[in-house]
Amino acid sequence: MKKYISFIFLLITVCVSAQKFEYGLDVYGFLDNREYKSSYQIPQSMLGLRAAPEIGFAWGGENRENPNHHIRAGVDGLCEFSGNKDYDLDLRLYYKYQNKPFTFYLGLFPRADVLSNFPATFFYDSLTYYRPNMAGVYWKYERPKWNASVFLDWTSRQTKTKRETFIWGLSGFYREKIFYTEAQMYMYHRAAYGVPVEGDHIHDMGAMHVAVGLDFTDKTPLDTLYVRAGLMMGMECRRHDPGNWELPKNLLTECGAEWMGIGAKNIFFAGEGLMVFYNTPYNQGDLYWGDPFYQAKVYDRLDLYLKMMNFNRVEARFTFALHFAESKMSTQQLFILNIHLGNMRGKKGKDPEPFIWQKWFRK
Repeated sequence: MKKYISFIFLLITVCVSAQKFEYGLDVYGFLDNREYKSSYQIPQSMLGLRAAPEIGFAWGGENRENPNHHIRAGVDGLCEFSGNKDYDLDLRLYYKYQNKPFTFYLGLFPRADVLSNFPATFFYDSLTYYRPNMAGVYWKYERPKWNASVFLDWTSRQTKTKRETFIWGLSGFYREKIFYTEAQMYMYHRAAYGVPVEGDHIHDMGAMHVAVGLDFTDKTPLDTLYVRAGLMMGMECRRHDPGNWELPKNLLTECGAEWMGIGAKNIFFAGEGLMVFYNTPYNQGDLYWGDPFYQAKVYDRLDLYLKMMNFNRVEARFTFALHFAESKMSTQQLFILNIHLGNMRGKKGKDPEPFIWQKWFRK
């Protein structure tokens, strides 16, 4: 018996030694003061800190430092500094495969790892504060000039008191020198409750964005300089009224410039507006995932930002945003802190050169 135990112990030791132990801690802090003067939004302040420790094992690949397979587990906790004991704790548990040109995720994993290329018309920035993780699958195929991806996020399982809901979507990107084109699309399916409710119906809410742009970053001394414009279209249907598809069409443009950590970004939106059923009984607070400002027929947002810290593992940014909607101007002050410790997401190597304004303060 002792021989068998010794053999099993030796086998486990050999297997573990052939793997790479992974560990990490993601910290995300936010201070978001929204002084809104619009019927589409409410003025409010949000202040909190998310901490997500993870551990896991990795194996495969050409060498131990660049494995292909990863299995990770951890928790993602939120503490709001509201004077009350407001805490929230979510599980992270997922498998990741990465071997170019493929990237694959399955399980409960951070949305920011895979869907950061979707505009705020799809995913509101406050989702990062209160619902930062996905529960589903993600696949990406990437080549030097183009990439394509598809995902499924299972947001709720049907019970007597809960709906079945999920989001599926896809995206693509192509670049040729300074020219590029991109597309994103998703569909949110909201089914009925497990026990039928009179007057309640299945609802499908989707959106599609197709754009072309020019990236002049490599042609100028600036760190970032780009412009793009495209079609932003909503796609909504109430299943009990199958012939009544709502397809609002809009123009969405964006341009941005940055130099030494100081930047500006402008987003302009005009057309028929999105979120057709936002102020109807069909919306029970669970129908839309995008920024409510995009209900407007005309909306403009100007972000003026300063990257206060820009290290390999620590990033901090302050943004002063101006929102123009309904012939009114609203303001927003936003501070975001990102920390990535461990060997999972932190950048390797030396810290980048400090920005010129950081050098001024060191003198």
